[in-house]
Amino acid sequence: MIDHEQHRQLIFLRLKQAHETIGTAQILIGADEYRGALNRLYYAMFYAVLALALYENFQTSKHAQLLGWFNKHFVKTGIFEHSMFEIIRKAFDRRNEADYEIKPLPDASEMEQLLKNASVFIAQIENYLQK
Repeated sequence: MIDHEQHRQLIFLRLKQAHETIGTAQILIGADEYRGALNRLYYAMFYAVLALALYENFQTSKHAQLLGWFNKHFVKTGIFEHSMFEIIRKAFDRRNEADYEIKPLPDASEMEQLLKNASVFIAQIENYLQK
C-alpha cells in the first residue's frame, strides 16, 4: 500500500510523462514524421488520463476501458466538456489508423491542430487535478 505522498508523486510522474511525450510529438511534427507524432499525441493524452485515474483510484490496462471510464465519469457528468472526449477519441482513432491501416496521414495543418488540442486536453486535466 502506498501512502498519500507516494500517490501524489505517481500522479505527478504521469503528468510529467504526458508533457515529455507531447514535447516529443512537437519535435516529430517539426520533422514531418507524422505517423510517430500521431502516436505520441495520443499517448500524451493517455498519460494525462492515467494521472486522472490514479487520482480517482481507478485502474485498468485497457485503452478502451480507460477512455470509457473518462467519458462516463468526467464528460457525461459535465466535469469536462464533450469536446474533451472528442479530442482523445479522435487522437485514438488517428493513431490506430496510422499504426494499423494504410491511409493517408494528416497534413501539416491538421497535425498542428491535433497538437494544439492535445495541449489543451492535458492542461484541462492538470487544472482539474490542481483543484
